[in-house]
Amino acid sequence: MTNRKIRAFQHIMESESFDIIKEILPKEWLIREYRPDYGIDLSIEIFKYIDAEKRKAETLGEHLFIQVKSVEKLKVQKIKVKSRDNVAKYKLKEKEEFIEIDVIKHQLETSELKTIQSMGSGVPVLLFYVTLDTKQIFFICLNDLIDKCIIPKDSDYLRKDSKILYIPYKNEIVSSYEGLIPIRFFAKRQKLYSAFNLFNYQNEEIGYNYALKNEEFINMIKHFINLLELLDIWKDIEMWQILNIIFGELMQLKKYIYSNNIDIYKLKLSIEEMWRRLNILGRNYEELCREWFLPTYMSTYLSYNK
Repeated sequence: MTNRKIRAFQHIMESESFDIIKEILPKEWLIREYRPDYGIDLSIEIFKYIDAEKRKAETLGEHLFIQVKSVEKLKVQKIKVKSRDNVAKYKLKEKEEFIEIDVIKHQLETSELKTIQSMGSGVPVLLFYVTLDTKQIFFICLNDLIDKCIIPKDSDYLRKDSKILYIPYKNEIVSSYEGLIPIRFFAKRQKLYSAFNLFNYQNEEIGYNYALKNEEFINMIKHFINLLELLDIWKDIEMWQILNIIFGELMQLKKYIYSNNIDIYKLKLSIEEMWRRLNILGRNYEELCREWFLPTYMSTYLSYNK
């Protein structure tokens, strides 16, 4: 006897996992499904309520790509992660010191990883690992995992059919303001990279134009500060408090440069130091922030509230 059309269990699991994601993430966030998908299942656009009644939400211009994987039952295991030097600067050299962390193991096709690797790190692609029995979501940034964990340990991983990933158990997405801070921080990456590029450009121009007449030089700096003040990176950045400090220092410099009592020698020293600090943010982001929430020794100490 001929059966009717059958819905595969894999499709049922996928549908249930999407429902869990929509239940946990804020209702004002816009989730778009990709059909058909080729490694990217969802895109998320971050919105924020702008009225007390929560009737109107505006887009923040912040986006994420999401790959969704689901399992019937949550399984947690322990792995050892060793201390190491900065893999963005040196070839991997693990040290003897180690800690044990709880992780969730998942096997992913290397074709999917290759697609993400080819995208670079400018647009974050997060893996959402949904456990159907506990209705939890765990995340990891695949761009960062590839650059900071997979390639340093296995530079020929693309020759294999699949790769085992380890997602820290602490990387759970919780439906609360604090619980969503990591996801919101990842969504700001495009804005941050744009800012880092501007910092570097301005820093180079300051050095190149240092011999300008004082009035011309000061007008250039005023223009630079006005451009930086317009950047949408200074607010809602709880994960990286240094930005609040830097912005405060920038506003102090602005106040001084618009005052009537300027010591040009002191001003130029302050400008040099200000743009040195701005310019180093991109390096700090690459070395530290991109290792947050990964299954590494350093990440365990930097990523989570104690």
